[in-house]
Amino acid sequence: MIPTSLPLHVLILTHNEERHIARAIRSVAPFARYVTLVDSFSSDRTVEIAQSLGATVLQRPWINYADQFSWGLAQITDDAEWIMRLDADEVIEPDLSERILEDLPKLDAGVVGINIDRKHIFMG
Repeated sequence: MIPTSLPLHVLILTHNEERHIARAIRSVAPFARYVTLVDSFSSDRTVEIAQSLGATVLQRPWINYADQFSWGLAQITDDAEWIMRLDADEVIEPDLSERILEDLPKLDAGVVGINIDRKHIFMG
């Protein structure tokens, strides 16, 4: 049986990403149990859109990418066994979503990280 969500937490850093955020969140919904945005005080509808899709939004002034991401990781206190870093303009395609749902639970307990190949689609 393939689970409908995994103990996986998606972390997305945002600032004025209203154009992309819904698509990103919807793309991980089939497998992610949690989605958190670390938002740098967006002045558009990024926060509103993310919250309407069930994401947790934390706000923090931008310092730099590494600092923002590390801070976001430190805020995750749930039962997630996996954390996925996703950019707001990235999308997990349905076939990859199915593979994640099917294959992640099968990984040996000693596996502490995986790298997923990306497919870049530019202006199309």
